[in-house]
Amino acid sequence: ALEAKQTVGLVENLSAREASDQMAAQTYGMTHKKAQTFTGQLKGLEAALEKQRQKKRAESAEILDALAKQRTDEATAEAERKKAEMERIVAERIAEESRI
Repeated sequence: ALEAKQTVGLVENLSAREASDQMAAQTYGMTHKKAQTFTGQLKGLEAALEKQRQKKRAESAEILDALAKQRTDEATAEAERKKAEMERIVAERIAEESRI
């Protein structure tokens, strides 16, 4: 009877341990799946952020290109104004000298 009681106790102990192990495995599985889901979401967010950064860099490059073109155009226009002013001065001097 004592042996039967000990055997029943061992079986109950093993059953409880097995149930505990199964519960731990299920918990680990759910936690692992949640971690994988979170990791996937994080990678997706990182990819979206990098795409947004690249878009901002492209926009910044376009703005810088536009500013550089504007400066070049302004410098060209200024050079043309100076050239026209010099031609006007030369024409006035020629007109003055022809009067004399």
